[in-house]
Amino acid sequence: MSLKKVIFKNVAAGWFGKLILILTTIIMTPLLISHFGKHDYGIWLMVGQGTSFLMLLDFGIANSVSRFVSKNIVLKNNTENNQVYSTAIAIFSGFSILIMITILIVSPFVPAILNVAESQKNIIYWVFGLTGLNVALIFPFRVGNGLLQAKDKYDIIAFVEVFFNLLKLFLVVSFFRDGNNGLIVLAVIFFILNLSNAVTLFCLATKKYYPELEFEFKSITIRNFKEMSSLGNSAFLQTLSGMMGAKLPILIIGVWLSVGATTLYSIPNALLRKLSPFITMLGSTFVPIASRLDAENKYKQLTQLNIIGVRYGLIMSIPICVFLFFFADNLLFVWIGKSGLSEEDLSTMYNLIKIMIIPFALGTPQIATRSILNATGKHWVSAITQFVCTLIGIGCGLLLMIFADMGITGIAIGWALKIILSDILALPLLYCKYFKVSVFIYYKNVYASPLLLAFVLFLFCLIFGKVIIVSGVFEFIICTVVFGIVTLLGIYSIGLLPIHRSYLNGKLRRLMVKFSF
Repeated sequence: MSLKKVIFKNVAAGWFGKLILILTTIIMTPLLISHFGKHDYGIWLMVGQGTSFLMLLDFGIANSVSRFVSKNIVLKNNTENNQVYSTAIAIFSGFSILIMITILIVSPFVPAILNVAESQKNIIYWVFGLTGLNVALIFPFRVGNGLLQAKDKYDIIAFVEVFFNLLKLFLVVSFFRDGNNGLIVLAVIFFILNLSNAVTLFCLATKKYYPELEFEFKSITIRNFKEMSSLGNSAFLQTLSGMMGAKLPILIIGVWLSVGATTLYSIPNALLRKLSPFITMLGSTFVPIASRLDAENKYKQLTQLNIIGVRYGLIMSIPICVFLFFFADNLLFVWIGKSGLSEEDLSTMYNLIKIMIIPFALGTPQIATRSILNATGKHWVSAITQFVCTLIGIGCGLLLMIFADMGITGIAIGWALKIILSDILALPLLYCKYFKVSVFIYYKNVYASPLLLAFVLFLFCLIFGKVIIVSGVFEFIICTVVFGIVTLLGIYSIGLLPIHRSYLNGKLRRLMVKFSF
C-alpha cells in the first residue's frame, strides 16, 4: 500500500474512532453530572486524573516499542523484534506489580486529599482501588498497541476502541439513566471494558500480525532495555508534560479551591481534549513513517511530511476555534444546560473556552513536528523543551490562581501559555534548526493559508451573528449547519494545497461521470 493510502486509512479510521468517542462523551457527561451532582462528579474526575498519573511508571517505554519494531521491520530483523517484545513484556509486568504496591500505599490518604465526608470514605477506597488496579492490569497488554502502530494498523486500534466505547455508553445509560447506582458501579464498568479493550488489541497484534513473536526469558536483554529506556525516558518526559498540562490542574483546583470547581474546569478541558484527536490524528501517525524515512535518509520528504501534517491539522483546528469562540455558550447550554449546573457555571466555562481555544487551535497541530523529532533521534531535546514550557505555564497559572486571586481562570491562562511557548514557538524553531529550514518560509507555508481561512470564518460569524440570534436548539442547529458549509467551502478554496485540490477535482469529476450514466 502506498504511503498516501496508509496515511489516509489511518487518519480516516482515527477520525471515525474519535467521533464515536466524542458522541459517547456528549451523551455520558450530562447524564453523569445530573445523576451524581457537581460535587460527586468532581470526585470521579479527581480519582480518574490521579490514577492516570500511575501510567507514568512505565517511564515512557511503551511509546518506544513502536519505533524499534517498525525499524526492525524495515531491516527485516525478526530476532531483534522478538527481543524487543520479550523485554517490553518483562518490563511492563514489573511496572504492573509496582503500580499495585503504589495503590496499596497511597489509598489510605486519598479520602483526606479529596476532603470527602466520612460516609463516602469506603466508596472512595473502592473507586480508587478499582481504577488503580485497572491501570496496573492493562500495563503488560500495552505492548499490543505498539506492535499494531509499528505496522500502521491504527485503523484496527480505532475500530476496537469504537466497539468498547459504544458498549461503555450502553452500560452507562442503562445503569445511570434511572436508579441509585453509585460511583463503584461506574468504576466497575470502566474497569471491565478498559481491560477488555487492551487485551483484545494485544491478542490481535500477537496472534494475527506477529504470530512469529514468542515471549522467551532468554530474549530479555539489557541492551534492549537500555535502548528502550533512552527513547522511553524522553517519551516519559513528554507524557509527564502532557499529563501535567491536562490533568494536574484538575487536581490542583480540587485540592486548593473545591471539588465542585474541578467540574467547571474539566468540562472545557475535556471538550478540547476530545476534539484534539481530529486535529492530531494525521500528525500522530507519523512516527513509524518518519522513522522509515529517516533510516532511508529522505530528509526532504520528512520536511514535506511535516508541513502537510501541521497545515492540514490547522485546517481542522481553525474552524473548531472560530466556532467555539462564537457559539460555545450555546453549545454548553444545549449540551449540559439541564444537568443541574447554574447559568453562572455555564458562563464560567464559556470564558475558560475563550481563553484556551486560540492557543489550542494554533499549537495542537504541531504534533506532526513532535512526532518527526521523536522519530529522528531528536526526542530528548523535544521532551526537555516541552517539560520546561509546561513547568513555566503551570507555575504561572498557580501564581495567578493564588496570588492574583483569579481562581480557575488563572489556571486556564497558564495552560494557554504552555501551548504558546511549547507548540507554537519552541517545537517549530527546533525543527527548523535541526533540518536547516528557513523559519520564515516554514511559518509561511504552515500558517499563512490557515490564518486566512480563520479571518474569513471570523468575518462570516460576525456578520452571521447580526442576522440570526441564537436563542434555542433550532437556531443553534441552523448556525452549525451553515457554518459547516462555509467551512467546507473555505477549506476547499483556501486550505487545500493546489496539488490536493486538483486531485479532489479529479475524483469529483469521475464521480459525476459515473453517476451521469
